[in-house]
Amino acid sequence: QASGRAMYEELAEMGHADGMCGLAICLSDGTGGPPDMDRAIGFWRSAAETHNHAEALYQLGCAYYEGTGLAEDEAEACALFRRAAVQKHTAASYMLGDCLLEGNGCKRDRVEAVSFLRQAGELGHRGARSRYLSLMDDMGQQEIVSSTGQRFTDSSRQSIIKRQTGAALPSLPPPPAQAPPAQAQ
Repeated sequence: QASGRAMYEELAEMGHADGMCGLAICLSDGTGGPPDMDRAIGFWRSAAETHNHAEALYQLGCAYYEGTGLAEDEAEACALFRRAAVQKHTAASYMLGDCLLEGNGCKRDRVEAVSFLRQAGELGHRGARSRYLSLMDDMGQQEIVSSTGQRFTDSSRQSIIKRQTGAALPSLPPPPAQAPPAQAQ
């Protein structure tokens, strides 16, 4: 762990955005050496401001949201989550959706919240898929297909329906088989 942290340190000192962000994560949780939240914040801020680095924006947003190493500021957190979410950062999309849904740090906007929760779900965030589907149920909508054709049918979705109806769900059919690739002659 210490050698990995040293590599991140070397990259960060050269101004490499991923190196800055990786080192900041090590510094924040004490991986490979003692924790140093002030330095972590500095590297996240530098990667965010200099490179608009999505992970750094997200991590800095979390620090503001939780008040870890910085004064709690939900409005700043929400703004940082938005900057990362427009870059299709999965966790930032979820956090922005959650902030918009609850009105934490921003004006409450259920429609925009649902769109970011859906985006996070399409990017693979299981909690976002479940939350999105639960909201669709609450809004009386039965849509469970993403804009890319992906079906949100994870076990958590089935658990929600089972709790609501008390009935087990039938298994979904497998996706249609794809034709094998044509062989060159």
